[in-house]
Amino acid sequence: MMEENDVLRFLRCESSDLVDLAVKKANLTWKEELAVTLCGRKDKTQNQAAEESGLSVDTVQRWYRRGIEKLGRAWSGIWWIQKLLE
Repeated sequence: MMEENDVLRFLRCESSDLVDLAVKKANLTWKEELAVTLCGRKDKTQNQAAEESGLSVDTVQRWYRRGIEKLGRAWSGIWWIQKLLE
């Protein structure tokens, strides 16, 4: 499984079309995708993401954690993701 730090690095890489494709392949729920987009791609704190979305910090944190874990499992061993991270 990819480490959270590597997942975040890939989420924030300049190849946004490839990131979009890879995120879709992971089959996140809309909730997980929202939290990952706000906290992972847009680099907002969980407090900022909660305030912006009208959710509690605990909810954002829970969705974010599940989303990052799913992405880490889905992206583990995919050669082109590893190549972009080099």
